[in-house]
Amino acid sequence: MHVTVVGPLEDATGYAEISREIALAFLRLGVRVHAHPVPWGVPRPDLRPEVRYLLDRLRARCPESGPVLSIGIPPTFVREPGRPAVGLTMVECDRVPPRWLDACRRMDEIWVPSSFSARVFTTSGFPPDRVRLFPLGVDTSRFHPGSPPLPLPGGRRFVFLSVFEWTPRKGWDILLRAFTRAFTDRDDVCLVLKTHSNGPDYDASGRTIWACVQAMLQRDCRRPAPVLVLPEVIPQEQIPSLYRAADCFVLPSRGEGWNLPALEALACGVPVITTRWSGHLDYLNDDNAYLVEVEALEPARWPGHPADEAYRGGHWARPSVEHLAHLMRWVYEHPHEALERAERGRRQVAEQLTWDRCAASMLQRLKALDAQPHRVSHLLRTLWGRLIWTPSSTPAEEAGHEPATMALPRPPEGTGNKLPAVLLVVPSWGSICGVAEYTKSLASALQEMGCSVRVAGGQDIGPDRLAKLVSAGEIVHFQYEYSLYDLEVLRATLDRLRTMKAPTVLTLHSYTEEAARHNDLLRTVHPIIVHAESTRQKLLSSGWQPAGLHVIPMGVKRFTLPPRSSPPEQMGPREGPHIGFVGLMHWHKGLLQLATAVKYLRRVYPVIRCHVFSSVGTAPHCRSFLTHFLNECRAGGLEEVVSLHLGYEPEEKLVARLHAMDVNVLPYEDCGYWSTSAAVRLLMACRRPVITTDVPFFRDLSDQVIKISEASPEAIADAIAFVLSQPALAALTVAAADRYLEENPWELCARRHLHVYELVRDR
Repeated sequence: MHVTVVGPLEDATGYAEISREIALAFLRLGVRVHAHPVPWGVPRPDLRPEVRYLLDRLRARCPESGPVLSIGIPPTFVREPGRPAVGLTMVECDRVPPRWLDACRRMDEIWVPSSFSARVFTTSGFPPDRVRLFPLGVDTSRFHPGSPPLPLPGGRRFVFLSVFEWTPRKGWDILLRAFTRAFTDRDDVCLVLKTHSNGPDYDASGRTIWACVQAMLQRDCRRPAPVLVLPEVIPQEQIPSLYRAADCFVLPSRGEGWNLPALEALACGVPVITTRWSGHLDYLNDDNAYLVEVEALEPARWPGHPADEAYRGGHWARPSVEHLAHLMRWVYEHPHEALERAERGRRQVAEQLTWDRCAASMLQRLKALDAQPHRVSHLLRTLWGRLIWTPSSTPAEEAGHEPATMALPRPPEGTGNKLPAVLLVVPSWGSICGVAEYTKSLASALQEMGCSVRVAGGQDIGPDRLAKLVSAGEIVHFQYEYSLYDLEVLRATLDRLRTMKAPTVLTLHSYTEEAARHNDLLRTVHPIIVHAESTRQKLLSSGWQPAGLHVIPMGVKRFTLPPRSSPPEQMGPREGPHIGFVGLMHWHKGLLQLATAVKYLRRVYPVIRCHVFSSVGTAPHCRSFLTHFLNECRAGGLEEVVSLHLGYEPEEKLVARLHAMDVNVLPYEDCGYWSTSAAVRLLMACRRPVITTDVPFFRDLSDQVIKISEASPEAIADAIAFVLSQPALAALTVAAADRYLEENPWELCARRHLHVYELVRDR
């Protein structure tokens, strides 16, 4: 029988190890194997000579029949005409990415190593009869307690070891926090991190990883116990010895499809600490390992590492830092109990989870598939998939409103179709206010398209004054934010306009359920424009009617940017790093937390500075927060890290300054408002990576920014350090922001408004 194994056979990843071991196990079972390597990561392992020789031989075989087993992520799966096609993959969060599902439906079957992955596939909509469970294995001839320990420079009496790829999913931030809470340099203990990044930012020296580790250590503990980073790829033959050099393996992962390193450590008789969630629970339990409790499931995107991007939209675990610290301390103080527990696990692994046992089960199923007529069944399945699974409309279109990226046609010229005349109403016109700035940009874009636009502000808002301003047929467009309008004056104005039969439109720039009386009045206005689909969904869930709700994203500008070779004036030395913030002074914007985070990072980056570019609005809460911010900076010693740039500046000058930043941060807190941030769009135009919190203000954005789960100084500091250490992540984020800028210019925003105006005028 011929079997083709497709996978990252020559890389330093978990999938690569699985691909190699399955191919070699098939060969031991007498199968004619063809190995088809699919390159993934940058680093290459130093394979054992006999493995390299066998893989080279297997690559030379090219059968035209027999099953094809693709191992890895579904977009890399291979299907050949007339041959059974199986994909072996796994998931680490609570949903299968839609792009993966599309690729999986082209295969005859999907194989997964754990009941967790099988459950996630079926709950994500994949047919249960096409998912099969095949637990993976370990080579017990290599991974066993008799391997000689690998000498570790700087090691101490007790060694904790963690083996993982440098991505947030692996929970290295949780591990470092727990380690600094459990131990100090007075304890005879150390933590060894065998890790590397697996992408274009791969650095064999590990400098960027070590900088991130050092930042956390110096922030969380004055005298931390030693941490050793091993960034280079260890020769394959030394990996068992690396496990045997440890007294405990620890990996507080946010999610695992199988957790091969934990299995290998257990096979070596090393105690294991890992998370009480996901794939490894098929072979780990309280009898053979130590399991970290999970505090909650959280969005699977922190802070958007490319390796984890596929899981954005799902959830994974948040292991407890406190419980992990307790377990690490317990194992440190009770090593004999831990070894007894590990020995029970080792015996179970040796009896049940070997590669030969795994390959024998797989081979039996492949023979059954090979006996079926696959050419016809695949053709029917492909046609059925096109009929059922390829959407003819987007969810937004099915909901009955324009999709956010829909390009409306330009108004016809020379056809007699006169453009609507518009009176934009904004009480804060002429003052320092985000709504006023938005209105100015919208008015300019509408006028450039030939639309007649006037603006009413200040004293013109009352019913009598506004009634005198409105011309016949003119559309009155209210730019609404709760603090800008007196409720009773607005009610009287709307009543007066209805009496006049003047068409009205209202843009809801922010929404909160707390303003119930205001909302009752706003529900009487049709149509209403919001800036994001997330806001529209919030309105619908709060009882608003879908008719008359339109989603029009904010328009954005592009700017000519100066070179970054030297910082703008008053910025300080280029050696930085420089961290930026822009926006009005406000209590919910996380400014104090940002300043504190930058102070934490001074221990790693001695000249790092936080630049706050802010205007102080006329509202009392803006001035009161400025006073509070200055007082707290003085009291907390934050003045040494904060450069405060107060006063209004033209956007061109502001963008030039923010372009000189290394990272820009908007760590807003959730204050109960659903709104859309104009500040983040200005920062995207600066072409530097942007960090935000995952709050409703930024819910309309995805990979254009890097989101963190909370506005704590620790979370902000971790994200800044991580982004500074990951230039590839920064480049991906900037590229996504560039695409957003191209797709949402003010010209398109104006055309979308004209579409709504014409609907109002013609009804």
